Amino acid sequence: MLGRLPNGDMYLYASTGNAGTATFTARVKSGTGWNMYKNMI
Repeated sequence: MLGRLPNGDMYLYASTGNAGTATFTARVKSGTGWNMYKNMI
C-alpha cells in the first residue's frame, strides 16, 4: 500500500502476509514531491 503525507513524501507499506495486528511492515520512504497531485489512483 502507498501513502502520501501532506508535504508530498510518499511511503510504501509492504504486506507481511499476516492477518491481525502485524499486517504491514514499517513504512519505507519511496518518493518526494507528490504534493503537486490532487488525487492518486
